Amino acid sequence: MSVRPEELTLPGFVTVKCNVSRLPGTFGTLDRMLEYADQFIAKRFKDVGRIYPMFHAENETEAFVIRTMLENKDAVAEILTKFFAEKNVQRFVFIDEAWFLDIDQKGGKFSQAELDKIMREGLKDHPDRREVIQFHAQDANVMHIWTREIIRPAKGKAKLAPLKKNEEWNQSEGRWHGLLRHLRTGALQ
Repeated sequence: MSVRPEELTLPGFVTVKCNVSRLPGTFGTLDRMLEYADQFIAKRFKDVGRIYPMFHAENETEAFVIRTMLENKDAVAEILTKFFAEKNVQRFVFIDEAWFLDIDQKGGKFSQAELDKIMREGLKDHPDRREVIQFHAQDANVMHIWTREIIRPAKGKAKLAPLKKNEEWNQSEGRWHGLLRHLRTGALQ
């Protein structure tokens, strides 16, 4: 990786700083990029015991690791949309810790009251929540959400469960969805 990362800033009312480092070479496909991100995070989590939000992104000739704090996610999305367009980024992986609710565990059955409470309060205090590392990967045509559950034993160091590869999605919405809108083609654009 580049030892002198460049800094992206969004001028105006909100200050957002993103450190950008370059990786040697590119991965060429979203799946290869995801495999690299998984190996990178597994090693980092083993060494440090946690991760901070980051993006891996690439165009046809360059690959980047972008680290940022997410105090203002909308501002981060705005600055990355601009950076991705300038660099003609073709694919990216967003990696962060998250809470996850395994709906299969309950047979996919939640009462409307439970769903309303989750929408109102989030998963922070939900008794069935799981802590995971989430990999949100996207190119112009497909999105993947992969996860690794974080196992925190009563004694000892936290570790990661095996990677769970979820289905491909051809629909997307949310903050990170528009990061590749400069491509203007594909199923997700």
